[in-house]
Amino acid sequence: MLLPDGQDAFIAIGVLLSLAHFFSHAVSRKLEKMHFRLLSFSAGVFVTFLFLDSIPRVSALAYGPALALLGFACYHVMEKFVYQHRHPSELRRQIGRVHAAGYFLGGFLEGLLVMLVFKVGSQSPLILIPLFIHALASTFSLSHLSERENYSLAYRALLSAAPLLGVLAATQFGAASLASKAVFSFIIGAILYVSFRDAIPQGKAGRPADFVLGAVVMYLLLST
Repeated sequence: MLLPDGQDAFIAIGVLLSLAHFFSHAVSRKLEKMHFRLLSFSAGVFVTFLFLDSIPRVSALAYGPALALLGFACYHVMEKFVYQHRHPSELRRQIGRVHAAGYFLGGFLEGLLVMLVFKVGSQSPLILIPLFIHALASTFSLSHLSERENYSLAYRALLSAAPLLGVLAATQFGAASLASKAVFSFIIGAILYVSFRDAIPQGKAGRPADFVLGAVVMYLLLST
């Protein structure tokens, strides 16, 4: 049964994103040496798309910038609350759950974004490029979490299903509706925070050249 507004196509994309999250751990060991290079390239692609496509769309929406700022701030405050209101010993015991929750939330936001970016007026499928590259890059986190916490297959499947669940949640918003625009703006702020915090390697890690390469590739794709 087809969903209204052709939403079945977006659900298929959500399924593909979730499968990419689930099965990409199989190649994570082979790409382990390229971990930070892939993260840097992914960050360049993702950040460029946000600044050149998504953020301008947010700026054109009523209250868009304010809602994006709210999304950025809420994600930051929520994260700090979790880390600062746990005793260090308790946090060490629960760090796997905290990271798993963050991984799930990030994937859920990706799923929301992949549909809402079209509902607010974009016709470009280029959003899929940074999302799939980010799914591959983030698999290192899931792989390491699975090994350290000894996650079951069912638990990894649940974490990987986050993008699909995000897409399904986004089907509840009407095309170009006030709600879809508001949630889109909020999510862009949250995704921007996640990109700055997780996607961009910190300190000496990472390769600036790969970040620049990702940014240039995304810029050229958006310019054509």
